[in-house]
Amino acid sequence: MESLIVPKKFEEDIDGNVTEVTDGGYKKWEGVIDRTPSYFTTKADLNLNGVPKKYWDRLSEKFDFVKEALENKKQPIEKPQILKDTQGRSASNLCEDVANLLKDKNVLFFRPNSRKIVEVGIIKIQSTDENLFTGFSEMSDKRFVTIIEKYCDVGYWHKTRFGETFEIDSLSPSKTSIILNSYILEESLPQIQRIFNCPLPIIYEEKLTFPKKGYDKRFNSWRNNNSIEILDEEMPLEKAKEIIDKIYCEFCFGNEQDRINAISSLLTPFIRGLFNNFNTITPAFFYLGNREGVGKDYCAKIPGLVIDGFAQEDTPICDNGKPNDEELRKKITTAIRYGRKRMHFANNKGYLNSSILEKLITDPMWIDRILGKTEEISYPNELDISLSGNIPIRYSDDLERRTLFINLFYSKENINERRFKKEDLHIWILENRNLILSALFTLVKNWIDNGKQKGSQPFASFPEWASICGGIMESAGYGTPCIKDTSNKLLTGDSDSDEIRELCEICYEKYPNKPIKKSDIIFTIKQQDGLFSYYDFEKRQDQTRFGIKLRKYLDREFGNYVMNIVNPDERTARQEFIFRLIGKDGNHGNPSLSPVCEDKNNIQYSNSLPKLPKLPNNTKEDDKLIDYSEPKSKNDEYFDFSKEEIESTGLQEEIHEIQEESEQ
Repeated sequence: MESLIVPKKFEEDIDGNVTEVTDGGYKKWEGVIDRTPSYFTTKADLNLNGVPKKYWDRLSEKFDFVKEALENKKQPIEKPQILKDTQGRSASNLCEDVANLLKDKNVLFFRPNSRKIVEVGIIKIQSTDENLFTGFSEMSDKRFVTIIEKYCDVGYWHKTRFGETFEIDSLSPSKTSIILNSYILEESLPQIQRIFNCPLPIIYEEKLTFPKKGYDKRFNSWRNNNSIEILDEEMPLEKAKEIIDKIYCEFCFGNEQDRINAISSLLTPFIRGLFNNFNTITPAFFYLGNREGVGKDYCAKIPGLVIDGFAQEDTPICDNGKPNDEELRKKITTAIRYGRKRMHFANNKGYLNSSILEKLITDPMWIDRILGKTEEISYPNELDISLSGNIPIRYSDDLERRTLFINLFYSKENINERRFKKEDLHIWILENRNLILSALFTLVKNWIDNGKQKGSQPFASFPEWASICGGIMESAGYGTPCIKDTSNKLLTGDSDSDEIRELCEICYEKYPNKPIKKSDIIFTIKQQDGLFSYYDFEKRQDQTRFGIKLRKYLDREFGNYVMNIVNPDERTARQEFIFRLIGKDGNHGNPSLSPVCEDKNNIQYSNSLPKLPKLPNNTKEDDKLIDYSEPKSKNDEYFDFSKEEIESTGLQEEIHEIQEESEQ
């Protein structure tokens, strides 16, 4: 509505308290209303625009819309007025007026971790306009203008021949930027940290409760007003387990432990309110299939459907290439800024080794740099993480110890011949969310009623999760999810430790208690099918990387075997490895520092280093190799050797090792 200049008594204050006008003349007001009828369609319009009450009856006889206004046939939305920072008012005065206006509306919030003013709303994909999830949207200067005007009129007082009037005049983006960045608004607005899409059980002041719909100051949270409720808080335990079994009964799990882990993946996001902190770290869940189409991602989406009412899928971290940790870091930061609760990285392939992913799983706080700035931000990490892939995917040991695996195995030839009782399980889950949430709550309530027993099996990387989630599962009659299942190795991917274990077995069988060089180990690997297949041993760079990896596993037990270095004081190029059978042959644990020499297959310890073969002095001119280095000065000496001489003395590997050490 455009600004209107109408008579207004000077006695009216800026808060809109209108006193009765006793002058001005009926004819004058009749003319004003006749010229601008749209401004006098409600009783509040008459009052707010200063029409003297003694003229209301006469005006109602003249104008039907005034009569309707007086009969309260239309009820207006009365807005307070905020005076711009003019006429001697400071910017702080304007900030205080806006802060007092918005502080109790629960439409804008202050997010302390990002130090941004945010609103809660539906996050959409701009290209498709598809709704994604309920999240945080940081307030922009321009949008803030319309938010303010939704709840008040902003303007200034203007004197006319009729008296003083209030003219509406929108704030400029520069003014709203000052307000958005002021400490006055930050301290006035309610703080917010998280969004709930369903009633999660929370232990608050030693009592079990649920977050309220809308804003809940106790948890600095927002819960959607249209979110579902728990249907039956007194559901019997057996019925609850029956409902959960209906969800997972048709998945082709590798064994019972995989089913237990799948149920724990559904339970984990539901019990975050039972931890000491909402950002208590929990394991990632890795859904592994023996082939395409076994339902790994279909199974992985179930927790999102139940807890949030929708499922999201992210691009793979690794797709037969090296993970792009920089892009992954940006993606994670964006997800946490928008308030996402889970991330599922689907269809990973190749070798999964990401330090960013490992950090995400085990760090309760996510710290990152703001794009384009030197400023750092820190958010509580409340994300639930899952991944999927098909064997023979490989992954690092650091990822393996942070992860619970859910293996799916289907043996028949045509996977599309499968028949299901529930042809669209996801639709059934969405239609029965409140029933499933009631079942999960029954598991929690059963655990509390039985004394909140801790889980029997520890999980060193996630002790609080193991104690509570393991306790709930065991109390309900399920097995613990904290057991590493090794009953069917054919169903699982391979970690670095698995390959080292296999290497130890092969090398001990081929070189029992015999010192061998790294080149012998590489030669042995080349004869195997699929072992360390992500290394190209023809490249010197990969040989160096493999050597570094190999030393990481020295003196550690793998099954019944251990790998040691027999001459650790020697230079890297001269060091030799030995593979021992624990408890039967050789030294167990840290190797002896005594130098050794070889006598057939037996290890003999000596008091001095063995003599190395003398380097040849005479070579044929046409048989020389290109020099590996040039003398720094005329006084520096260097040698040229023939190819046969280098191979016979083992110098080739030593030269490579020297170059590798220099590069490192």
